[in-house]
Amino acid sequence: MANAYAVSDGALDAPTETSGSGTLSRVLAEAFGTFVLVLGVLSIGVYSFLNQSGAIGVALTGGFAYAAALVAVGHVSGGWFNPAITLAQAIAGRVRWAEVPLYWLAQLVGGFAAGAVLFGTLPDKLYELLGKENNAALYAQGANGWGDFSPLYTLSQGGATFNMLQAGIVELVASAALAGIALAVGTKNRAVMAAAGGLGLAALSVVAYPVTGAGLNPVRSTVAAVLSMDWDGVSGQVWLFWVAPLVGAGIAALFAVAFGPQESPEGIETFGTEADTYDDGTDGGTDDTPDTVTADSTDATSTDEKKTN
Repeated sequence: MANAYAVSDGALDAPTETSGSGTLSRVLAEAFGTFVLVLGVLSIGVYSFLNQSGAIGVALTGGFAYAAALVAVGHVSGGWFNPAITLAQAIAGRVRWAEVPLYWLAQLVGGFAAGAVLFGTLPDKLYELLGKENNAALYAQGANGWGDFSPLYTLSQGGATFNMLQAGIVELVASAALAGIALAVGTKNRAVMAAAGGLGLAALSVVAYPVTGAGLNPVRSTVAAVLSMDWDGVSGQVWLFWVAPLVGAGIAALFAVAFGPQESPEGIETFGTEADTYDDGTDGGTDDTPDTVTADSTDATSTDEKKTN
């Protein structure tokens, strides 16, 4: 009897250029996912004076936005939406190095598109009502920084803050943890991707927010820094929010390569190669014949033997 729950041959294949999820599809998916993530995180930061959300608001918004983007397009591109996570995946051998610049470019385009939408929809004269010089000053509220630009400095009214080294350590460790989650989860199950990625980002954002405003993503930090246009202040600190996340993600990937299983875990596929396929669970992984065909063949053989007897 045929297996009623069997899927057609190739239905679970990982994205490849021959199955309709080629380089262009993956790049567009990364741009879209980054757009959703950055729009959510920056919106909650720029309008923080209205929602009084603080760390919890930033964490929940980022986590939900990340989870939604993962469910929508994570199965197409891998769902990195972050240059640091993309680097970790490349080090782990799960995306071609030649495609890393394309992923980064797509992420930047998606991030700046989100920033432009938010910037272009800010109400007129709002900055004057809030005692700001211009709309760019509103963006500074969502930018990442340390010292006088650390959220702790504002919350304590200048009584306490974090220095550059402390900010760098927190961003590095949090980014390493986020990249480790992405490496461990893979891309086979969208629900698991969304739950682990969203909850992971939310929890790490709560930890990092008082220190730096929770960067954890070079694109998110760059968009806020550029649109803040304060290069003598918070915008000039954006370099740390590239270095720390990239180093942290690289360390996480090296640990995964050194101490992880030699074979790719079930449910994790390599993007950007012609050999991208999911493990179908058969021994050796080379038999493309569905289990249902084998079962039907066995039943037919048994019937023929009975008739002969």
